Amino acid sequence: QLLNALKHLHSHGLTHLDVKSDKIYIRNCVYKIGDLGLASRIDGTISIEDGNLRYLLMELINDDHSHLDKADMFSLGAT
Repeated sequence: QLLNALKHLHSHGLTHLDVKSDKIYIRNCVYKIGDLGLASRIDGTISIEDGNLRYLLMELINDDHSHLDKADMFSLGAT
């Protein structure tokens, strides 16, 4: 369910950039990703703010914003 949520977000050209356990909500066995406060466009046309360093892709830490969609997948895996 969480992968489908990220796939949907990415298909609309958006990236969450702050996926972590605090942002995952569960109700009646349905998983959702919330709090889109740091969301940005995948193409980088919106300024990018980094989320929690424990869940960030090394490229983002080094200011390489060329793979923002992969950053969400890394964060979900780290979670």
